[in-house]
Amino acid sequence: MTDASITSVKASTNILKSFFELMKPRVMSLVIFTALVGIVIAPIKPNFLDAAISLFFVALGAGASGALNMWYDAEIDGIMSRTCLRPIPLGKVKNQHALIFGVILSFVSVAGLYFFPIFYLLLFWELQFYFIFLFILFGLKEAPHRILWLVELQEPFHPS
Repeated sequence: MTDASITSVKASTNILKSFFELMKPRVMSLVIFTALVGIVIAPIKPNFLDAAISLFFVALGAGASGALNMWYDAEIDGIMSRTCLRPIPLGKVKNQHALIFGVILSFVSVAGLYFFPIFYLLLFWELQFYFIFLFILFGLKEAPHRILWLVELQEPFHPS
């Protein structure tokens, strides 16, 4: 390999790593674990392939939410010490690219979940509804206890 090809491979790897970081993998792992627990304790057990594919598309949806969140909070992330090293404030990913990436991932995950039981799709749409309409449009990102708001807002939709 020449030096130029090694440099281009490293650049490609860095770009892929930056887009993966946009998906907030630590948060994704929590969503995947929660979905897995739901599949395991469900009264009707899906076959392994359905469960694995559903988990994959749920992970893509969680990654889409992470990317859209980083796109939306790009200005704030550049100011805060905890978030200033994220890909957008560092300039590794452009703001518009993060938006396009998040929207494409969201559509792919919804399309993938469409081919599985409607429950998965409805659950995913419910999560996206809370994020997009309540968190972004109604300014819950400024609320000091925004996670508690989201939990309380979900209670009427879920039977005890």
